[in-house]
Amino acid sequence: MKGAPRAVLAVRLGLGAVQGLALAALSLLVMDPDAPRPWVAANPKGFGLLVLLATLLPPTVLLGLGHLRGRVLAAWALTAAGLILLLGGYDLRQHGEATMTPASNRLLLGLVVILLVGGALVAAADAGRRWWPRYPDCFEAAWRAALQLALAGCFVLGFWIIYGIGTELFRGIGIDALNRMGGRAAFILPVTAVLGAAAIHLADAGWRLTLGLRNLLLVLKGWLTPVLAGLATAFLLTLPLIGPEILWRREEMPYLLQVTAAGLVVLISAVHGDGRERPPAVLRLSARFASFLLPVLAALAAWGLARAIGAGGLTEGRVIGLAALAVIAVHAVAYPIAAMRLEMRLLEPTNIGAAVQTLLVLAVLNSPLADPARLEVASQTDRLLRGAVAPDSFGFDRLTPACRITSAGKR
Repeated sequence: MKGAPRAVLAVRLGLGAVQGLALAALSLLVMDPDAPRPWVAANPKGFGLLVLLATLLPPTVLLGLGHLRGRVLAAWALTAAGLILLLGGYDLRQHGEATMTPASNRLLLGLVVILLVGGALVAAADAGRRWWPRYPDCFEAAWRAALQLALAGCFVLGFWIIYGIGTELFRGIGIDALNRMGGRAAFILPVTAVLGAAAIHLADAGWRLTLGLRNLLLVLKGWLTPVLAGLATAFLLTLPLIGPEILWRREEMPYLLQVTAAGLVVLISAVHGDGRERPPAVLRLSARFASFLLPVLAALAAWGLARAIGAGGLTEGRVIGLAALAVIAVHAVAYPIAAMRLEMRLLEPTNIGAAVQTLLVLAVLNSPLADPARLEVASQTDRLLRGAVAPDSFGFDRLTPACRITSAGKR
């Protein structure tokens, strides 16, 4: 929906009010968690889906307002709602209990990333009127959405801090009305939603200032590239001296290597920017050098995960680690090739392709196709049946929640 700023503001405020009232109404249904309303008690998973929709869908629409054509925004909103219902329905069913159960943290994080990255890709494609978006449009759309949400969060937090100060001032003279009102969900949720919608619009309307903030953050991140590249190089040069076997004394080392590689990807992309401006020579050289570290870090992470899986089978963390490694591997292959070319233009299609890959990976992880809990149960049970682990040392207690989730999914 593209239109006049005042019209977009009115729609955003209206949508924020609807979201806040919907969340407040849902909260009233479970004011007493030990005795929720009959409908909620009989349909806990349906209630959970309504909460997910009311929480995640309105911000998705708010970020698209003013940047997407009406039919594109409607199609994206329907797609987002479908994803929330499908992935949320599967996640909520896995609890297998007729009680109030929230969505898992993995689902919430996955949906937030899917909706943000997917929304940026849709906005970029719509801006260029093409199915495969241009990289500068993707870069701008992603940064705009991220900064809008970050500034909105700061604005809302600032409001409630000031409200708390005012509450204490009035309590000091014996007036407790603000404190009582501020403790009610029916007040907090609508106010928070409307303020968030207003802040998103303010960040949008003041995009020139927001753009300056983005450029400043890019510069700061860019100058961190030689720092992280230097530390990673020193780490890799030290390994032959002390022996690579020391890497695997800590179980989390493969994940730390992945985090390091992911950090380098973020910083290299910050140096490249949207591809329209040429960064300083120091940063260009640092980005090129860091690109050649990625295959080494990815290979070490893969080696560590392979050793851990060979020794102890799959766990939820290792499944997620494999999924993350699949995304990092794309950068580890393409970035060194890009670094051998003058402008590193290969980064642009690589980042867009990796964004699409990330959406698919997150969707698969939160679906029956590659549910980490299900894969962990299958792997650990197979090891037990093969005699790879003795029954008396088998982690039954650790697997109990996953076994329950897996059995619930089969019902």
